[in-house]
Amino acid sequence: KQWYQRRVAITAGETQIKYKIMRFSDVKFRPGDLLQAIVSIYINMSEEEAFLAAIPRDGRSYYPRLFLDTSAKLAKLTVNNPDVITQLEEVKDKVEKLAVSHKKEKSTDCDSALIPLL
Repeated sequence: KQWYQRRVAITAGETQIKYKIMRFSDVKFRPGDLLQAIVSIYINMSEEEAFLAAIPRDGRSYYPRLFLDTSAKLAKLTVNNPDVITQLEEVKDKVEKLAVSHKKEKSTDCDSALIPLL
């Protein structure tokens, strides 16, 4: 799961500008195809709460705008199926809800770990 999320961040996220390939035909790499394949995995796994909950817990490649950036990149690629962007937005909504609850859990865990020194 982390591998896929990292690839989404590379191909559509904040770090995409760092990775430039001059001639894609030389390396037989199609980032648009890779991004579409990864997004389809996210969509197909969107009913699995454990999968969705793991996305915001990954501190390396998840950031709040990840799905918005990915949707924008998919729109530029003129995706064959326009429903993909709508479905990805549904995944984003689910992940955002889980991210909020994860953040609350994390802050609660930190608060309970504090031991008053008296």
